Amino acid sequence: MELIPIFADHLWSVKYPGEVEDEYNRLFHLWNDMIYLESYIEENLDKLKALFWQEHGCYDTAASAAMKVYDEAYGLDIPSMIRLYALRMADNAYIITGGGIKLSKKMNEDPMLLSELDKMKDVEKWLQKENIL
Repeated sequence: MELIPIFADHLWSVKYPGEVEDEYNRLFHLWNDMIYLESYIEENLDKLKALFWQEHGCYDTAASAAMKVYDEAYGLDIPSMIRLYALRMADNAYIITGGGIKLSKKMNEDPMLLSELDKMKDVEKWLQKENIL
């Protein structure tokens, strides 16, 4: 595991062993890839039928939902469908451990987002082992 600085003294991103990119760059590359977004959402389209998303705009096709995620990658729409997960190290100092596309109201309702929680715990253990935390 390696910490890659994103914004000096304020934001780092984890680069996992065997990965080419750190999480920050990997995620934003994915979220800007319309083919990936449409494929991911098409596989999870049933989650968009939940009342939570229907109340915030009807995303009944993978293309419309993918466009929303794409627009949000650099926007401030609420509720946002994208999530970056990070450990807070100090005031204004964070380490990005992962992220995902939120298609459920709660994190524990989506196995993909729950796996991000596991990654966060693994990074926390690594930080403690390396005496960084």
